[in-house]
Amino acid sequence: MIRATVILLALAICAPACAQKEADVAEAGDPCEAGEAALRADDTETAITAFEACLESRSLNPEIEAVVHSQLGGAYLYAERFEDALREFDLAYAIAETQGTTLTSPYVRRNRGLARLRLGRLPGALEDLQIAAAELPDDML
Repeated sequence: MIRATVILLALAICAPACAQKEADVAEAGDPCEAGEAALRADDTETAITAFEACLESRSLNPEIEAVVHSQLGGAYLYAERFEDALREFDLAYAIAETQGTTLTSPYVRRNRGLARLRLGRLPGALEDLQIAAAELPDDML
């Protein structure tokens, strides 16, 4: 259930990061789109590689960069690479905070809480999960 939720979250928040039409993307080999496609195909390692390439391939505005880091965090969470996931979620929030933007998806907060929980970082996990639960009362994880 967690894996499916992470995939749906990554797909839901990634649209602004990969705005080209699919035909153009296929021709251009857009790594953001490749990351989305890999998540849809349950190919976590390809998604990780693609999102990393997306971050390295071009200059992204801070809001989009934060979103892509959160997507990469979701892919790492799906791959049970919890330290890497937490690093990416923290980086996404740091970028958003320092650049005057916000991550609006409560799923990012929830997923960071799950990564913290799996790493035994209980106070931070509890804080994130409580905030996410308030915004997602019907979320079953």
